[in-house]
Amino acid sequence: MANNPLGVMYIEVNDVNFLNLGCYSLLSNGQPLFDVGIIFAANINYDVANQRAILYFNENVDRVLADVDKYVRPLQEKGIKV
Repeated sequence: MANNPLGVMYIEVNDVNFLNLGCYSLLSNGQPLFDVGIIFAANINYDVANQRAILYFNENVDRVLADVDKYVRPLQEKGIKV
């Protein structure tokens, strides 16, 4: 693992296009610089009435997750885990 560290990028999708993750590559072999892309950020809210935690996505995270063919699949096709 020391010779092949993982490159991880968190992307705040409120003002950055998630596809930017795929724009960086290694000069040595053209492979993607980042191995993993993380959509930032979900929030955990608390539903008092039902006494349970709820995962909450803002509208920008929802947009990315709702259109995986546009924002996620192209990165996965490059070998990037999302």
